[in-house]
Amino acid sequence: MLRRLFSPAAALSCLVLAAPVLEAQVPSALLREGDLVPGTGDVISGLNNTAVNHNGGYAATVSANSASLSLVWGTADGSAPAVLRTEGPVAGYEQTSFESFFGMSNDGSLAYSPSATDTLTLVTGLDGVWLDDDPFAVEEQVYQNDPLRFWSFGSRPGITGTGTPYWVGGVTDTQGGSTQDRGLFLGTDATPIIFSGDAIPGAPGVVTNISFDGRFSALGTNYIVEVTMSAGTTNALVINGSVATVAGGGLVEDEPVPVEAGGQSGEAWANFDFAGITESGLWMITGDTSGPTSSDEFLSINGSIVHREGDVVDGQTLTGAIEGAYLNEDGDYAYIWDIVGDDGSLEALFLRDHFLLAEGDPVDWDGDGMIDEDTSIDAFTGISSLTLSDRNPDETVDLYFTADINVPVSAGAGTEVREAVFHLNVAPSTTSAEVVTVSSPFRVTPTVANSSTGAVFEFAQPVQGRYRFDVVTAQGRLLRSWDGVAAGEAVRQVWDGREMNGRRAPNGIYFVRYRVGEEAGAQRLVWID
Repeated sequence: MLRRLFSPAAALSCLVLAAPVLEAQVPSALLREGDLVPGTGDVISGLNNTAVNHNGGYAATVSANSASLSLVWGTADGSAPAVLRTEGPVAGYEQTSFESFFGMSNDGSLAYSPSATDTLTLVTGLDGVWLDDDPFAVEEQVYQNDPLRFWSFGSRPGITGTGTPYWVGGVTDTQGGSTQDRGLFLGTDATPIIFSGDAIPGAPGVVTNISFDGRFSALGTNYIVEVTMSAGTTNALVINGSVATVAGGGLVEDEPVPVEAGGQSGEAWANFDFAGITESGLWMITGDTSGPTSSDEFLSINGSIVHREGDVVDGQTLTGAIEGAYLNEDGDYAYIWDIVGDDGSLEALFLRDHFLLAEGDPVDWDGDGMIDEDTSIDAFTGISSLTLSDRNPDETVDLYFTADINVPVSAGAGTEVREAVFHLNVAPSTTSAEVVTVSSPFRVTPTVANSSTGAVFEFAQPVQGRYRFDVVTAQGRLLRSWDGVAAGEAVRQVWDGREMNGRRAPNGIYFVRYRVGEEAGAQRLVWID
């Protein structure tokens, strides 16, 4: 089995081109199955999804006391974590269990989906979406936009940093009846952002279904979601009301994947999965194409495929399906993807172009900050248990994920599998969209460029001696280079997106390497023409 061992005395590191090393603290358990929920007498029986906000907060959904109790544990601002919500009697309902999916705003408000019993009618198992104590989209309640219709379900809630919930819900003409229409909703007034029967510019027919994987940006300015259209039950990726496009083509099932976006000959979009979008409009989508099964799984940024099945990323060969992916507000992305191991495929965690850890690796199980060599990751768990913080002031990011761990039962008595929520902090600024040394005067602007703006590479401070700029692909192929000698002046170069032979470089992820004297590094550049 492929295994990467962590040294208790040293941080994990990996090298990206000529950039500074990426360092990570050890993955440390925050909550462990079988332990008491901190500050309570409740025993953790299961751990589900994690969530982050844009204020340094994080949380996880927890099942306790043999799964008969649901709660949310975490912190809204990075201070001491605690139980944030526990199921119970609220607003005329008796909550009985929490769906795994939830969201937390910057001030700690929770959008979540409990199952509940109406204490007046005694109807049980009512699905719905709540904002803290407010049950505003609960099964059998009147639908806010039509007093003659009722909610049939509410699920997969999220929330913006400013406290506006969003979710996918169903509507019916009959109280207690089956779902007739679906929608993506925003706010406690249930504004329908997309609803059954809507036409989507660039997609055939009208909307018949809406994916649960829709996401809004931090302030709710932008959204991204997959929908199913009536014409041939075709799936389409929608951003802010229209089909997403790249290189003049729409991200619609059976439509060609443009070569400029990393498509292979004859390849078409097949389906879309994990998604994310930022306030600036940068977006991520994972999914499949119609290409060979050995290369059809992909992860794309702004529609350009940056990783696909079969690629080698940081020395690891990607294989199979993406199990989870998350985009933060700064454009950093983390993902769980199978890799080729010595004895078969292994689930592995990546941050951008960096391999962090995989099944079989040890972790910090006891929370002392040191790797416990007698532990190992058995599997990453949960449908959407991986989350990634925005960048911290020191340019680090925090990853939170749920995993099953092989741990010793007792000395010489073998091992058992227990679940835990983990935290992993990664530094330094090589994780950022700019991949830049903090002390360097070198910079790339803008970091998302096209032929209209060009990309500017410069030493903004005076430079003495020989210097060089290289534009290389994520695989290290040299596209263009410039060099010269500076005598104490600023140096500036504009790239128009062309290779040395004059051919236009395709849309994608590139690195701008620099060297001046003994200093070297790299910054990341997204080219979208």
